[in-house]
Amino acid sequence: MTTAAMKMLKLMLAAGLAGVVTGCLEQSAGQPGVRFGALLRVQWVGTAQLARDTNAARVCQILALPESAAFREELLGKLARVPYQCWSNSLPKGVPDQAPLIRPLLEDLARQEWYLELQGSTAAPELVLAVQVTGDRARLWSTNLWQVVHGWKLGVPQPLPNAGGQGWQLKKAAAPNLIQFAQSGSWVLVGLGQEPLKLLPGLVQQVRANGRPVPALQAHWLEVQADLPALRGWLPVLEDFRLPPVHLTVRGLNGHVRTEAKLHYSANLAWKPEPWKLPTNAIRDPIISFTAARGIAPLLAQVKGVTGLGLNPLPDQLCAWAGKDLFAQTYVTFPVPHATNALHQLARTVPGFTQLHPWLKPSQVVYWSNRAELMWQGVPLAVPTLRPLRDSGSDYVLACLFPLSSPTNAPPPAQLYAQVQGRQNLAYYDWEYTQERLRHMRPLYQILDIAHRRQFIPTNAPSQVWIRAIAPYLGNTVTELTVTGPKELTLTRKSELGLTGFELYTLTRWLESPGFPKRFELPPPAPDPRAGPPPGLTNPGPRRTR
Repeated sequence: MTTAAMKMLKLMLAAGLAGVVTGCLEQSAGQPGVRFGALLRVQWVGTAQLARDTNAARVCQILALPESAAFREELLGKLARVPYQCWSNSLPKGVPDQAPLIRPLLEDLARQEWYLELQGSTAAPELVLAVQVTGDRARLWSTNLWQVVHGWKLGVPQPLPNAGGQGWQLKKAAAPNLIQFAQSGSWVLVGLGQEPLKLLPGLVQQVRANGRPVPALQAHWLEVQADLPALRGWLPVLEDFRLPPVHLTVRGLNGHVRTEAKLHYSANLAWKPEPWKLPTNAIRDPIISFTAARGIAPLLAQVKGVTGLGLNPLPDQLCAWAGKDLFAQTYVTFPVPHATNALHQLARTVPGFTQLHPWLKPSQVVYWSNRAELMWQGVPLAVPTLRPLRDSGSDYVLACLFPLSSPTNAPPPAQLYAQVQGRQNLAYYDWEYTQERLRHMRPLYQILDIAHRRQFIPTNAPSQVWIRAIAPYLGNTVTELTVTGPKELTLTRKSELGLTGFELYTLTRWLESPGFPKRFELPPPAPDPRAGPPPGLTNPGPRRTR
């Protein structure tokens, strides 16, 4: 698959994680480019350079798998149609999507170094992309992009004046009214925006003077600077989280992938380190994941209907873990003053809460007052349950997918809790054995599909074959979110491929989503068995023999 696409997804996930864990949401949209001088900057070294980095050996090993090649073909094929999907409303009807011309250019974006910058405002943006290619590949960029704009009937490209290199441009009436292409040295550059463009000519001059449009990354494989408040108009999901500007870097360190994301807020964070509350007696080995978070009450208050549940105060911490032997079993605890009273209250308010969230509707909520347990009945293959838990003198509400206890009574290693206890600035900690965690993701998603009567993603789909192939190469993944300043959070991760098991599997589900890449949707509805075979499939039955 394209590592660049994977890392861009991780930017969103990392930023979202920070908001989810801490509830620290940016209060104002901010001014475009206040933090970084641009709406967006992305620089990627390319897989060709990764192959020369000994710290990228595991990543390159995964990318070299035949299953990775098949997945990459599927992903690039879908991404090649994205430009048409974005522009289709402003293009003449009946023009082709030009995906065959765009597809080979995406291969270069995975393999070669490139730099992207977006400036201006969402109403009048200017974009430039610089890619390090020469010879036949540079000519391919010029030819294919020329054919794309010509095939879309945008006009006839003309020679680029004063380019400082070879190139062409196309002017049109609708915004953005200018597209430019230039080749200088070992770089090709594409600019898009309102006339006159400033970014592309400036980078061409840098190439002529220094041989490069921007300085080379010294230690990092990927660097992203994103002014997320200013990008809300383009990414509707950002409206829900109000995330701050993010600076993300990815590099190799001691044979692993090291991810770091700094989130810069405009106001002081309303976060304070309350003592950790962990149900240590309830957590039994063997486990394949462990998560602890504090400062989550402001976020919970943002979820529709949560304040109407009647929990006062809202839980401010959570602890979650997944067992290895109980397949797909995950436990989550929330500390509360009186667990039994909390369950009595939830028994009255949860039915109304489920009506606000369609994904919860296929089930029926049942309350067992003698045990103070709340169960969702009618969920296929699972019985989601809320029940009270008393552990080490504290009360918790325990949520689990199956109302089963751990098959062992062995505690996890003591050093697990040492990763959390005593760290004053730690807001979130997550450890998982990604190989095992990834194995649990498919049945968890299938439960959701069955509940909503959706088709299963075929097991022989390239994305699903890829997930099974890479699992043995994935070991421990550790993610931490710390408060590193009055207005700053820092997310760090040590992993084999940059993503957790949930993120990897969700990435494949997004790829298979009917709304890819604009929307994340469930698979298409499953056929109604009462309606008979699908059109074109018949069962004539046995023939009579005369």
